[in-house]
Amino acid sequence: MHRSRGRAHRREVHPYAGHHVGTGYSVQSNLMGNDKVVGAMSQAYEAAKGDLADRMIAALDAAQAVGGDIRGCQSAAILVVSGKRSDTPWPRRSSTSASKIRPRHSTNCTGS
Repeated sequence: MHRSRGRAHRREVHPYAGHHVGTGYSVQSNLMGNDKVVGAMSQAYEAAKGDLADRMIAALDAAQAVGGDIRGCQSAAILVVSGKRSDTPWPRRSSTSASKIRPRHSTNCTGS
């Protein structure tokens, strides 16, 4: 999927694949168990409080709660970095940078 002139473009690959473009964000789904996933993700992202990672986890949790992926709960990792360019974009973790990393944990996976 890519974004061009404010529109999301994708090729249909599954009956419950979809997307939604909101103000400043988009959500996509592929291989979902039903047609409720995209709406749940969008609503959760917009309603969530917190930073970008918190909002993304809320969207993923909402997707899982309404049926999620047909393959079962999938794993994910989120690392949000500054948009400011530097000579060392991925420096080794230091005590300063490590203190800014806050683990996010979802309890919606059933282990499938």
